[in-house]
Amino acid sequence: MNPSVTTPDLAAIRSLLSDARAAGRLALSEPEAKAVLRFAGIPTPPGGVAGSPAEAKALAARLTPPLALKIVSPDLLHKSDVGGIELNVPAEEAGAAYERLTRRVRERLPGLKADGVLVEALVPRGVELVASVTRHPQLGPVLMVGMGGLWVELLRDVSFRLVPVARWDAEEMLGELRGAALLAGVRGGAPADRQALVDALLTLAGLAEALGEELAEVEINPLALLPRGVCALDAVIRLGSPA
Repeated sequence: MNPSVTTPDLAAIRSLLSDARAAGRLALSEPEAKAVLRFAGIPTPPGGVAGSPAEAKALAARLTPPLALKIVSPDLLHKSDVGGIELNVPAEEAGAAYERLTRRVRERLPGLKADGVLVEALVPRGVELVASVTRHPQLGPVLMVGMGGLWVELLRDVSFRLVPVARWDAEEMLGELRGAALLAGVRGGAPADRQALVDALLTLAGLAEALGEELAEVEINPLALLPRGVCALDAVIRLGSPA
């Protein structure tokens, strides 16, 4: 592990993975995936899971608006496809947004098992990237970074490296992106925290090394690259075979 990268809390991470396996699941919910990232040292937006409109209002009162509300289910990894996300919600409307969101999802997916609604503060989005590590059956873990958010499918501007990677590998990956100029700031914008992005990539690679076949995939999309630091705005984690 690079000395400037936070040492992950592997015991806490393995506990989350074990709980999911015990429940017969091969994927984590978004709050669980974000908990793994926090235990690894990658920041996520402040927030929590509400089980009712009243709990959503109470959570919202402790956060800085505007807010994002998202349905929570390990069986639903692409929430926007079924209207499972509400953005730019004022704190005083969190309860009503909870009711709208859950009603909409029930109508579109009547059999979905939901575990509540994630209520989070909206983080300034900055430059949006996608970062992932995926276990290839022959090659082992593969690290990927690219221009993310809505651009990932359209531009396919990505770079790959086999794990393990060194800091210079991660720097080289960023230089290979066609959108690399965005990291330096454009049209008067502040330059992004490139060091924090490299640290996040090394953290993902290190997590894949440490967990081995327990982990099939970690994808952060979008990973917001800010003037200071990064923030994982959404995350998907799929489980592999236990060690």
